[in-house]
Amino acid sequence: MPKLKQKIPPLKMTKPTQPVKVPDKPVLSFAYLTTNSKYNFDYFGKDKHNRITAKAELIDRLIQLTQETWVYWQSLSKFQGGLETLKASDICFSPKDYEFSEDEKVIVFRFCSGDYRIIGFQNSSSPTYYIIGFDFNYSAYDHG
Repeated sequence: MPKLKQKIPPLKMTKPTQPVKVPDKPVLSFAYLTTNSKYNFDYFGKDKHNRITAKAELIDRLIQLTQETWVYWQSLSKFQGGLETLKASDICFSPKDYEFSEDEKVIVFRFCSGDYRIIGFQNSSSPTYYIIGFDFNYSAYDHG
C-alpha cells in the first residue's frame, strides 16, 4: 500500500505578545579581562595557595552577586557588600579590547573579607557586569 505524504505547513514567526524583559540581576562576563598581570590572577605567580584561596572567594562572591538585583547592590554601602563607582579614568590599567568613553564609570565590589576588589563595568541597557580586572594590593586606583 503506498504511503501518503503529509504536507507540513511552513512555520510562522510571530512577535512576542509582551516585550522581552531584560534580567535585573547581574549576568557576568570576562570578555574584557585585562591582560595586565598585576590585575588578573597572574598576579599570584607561583603562589598556588593564595591563588586558590582568592579564586574560591571570588566564585563565592560572584554567585552571591548574581542572586540579587542591581537595585539591591546599589542600596548597600560598599562596607555592607554593595558597590562603589569610580570614573573609568581613575583606574591604572586597561581592559582587553575595550575603550572607555570619557564619562564611563567602573563598578567595584569587594571580596575576600574586603581585601580584594572586583572591577568591571555595566552598560545601562544590559544587566551584564563585564569584569575587567581585580585589585589584589590596593594599586588599581587611589583608595584615598
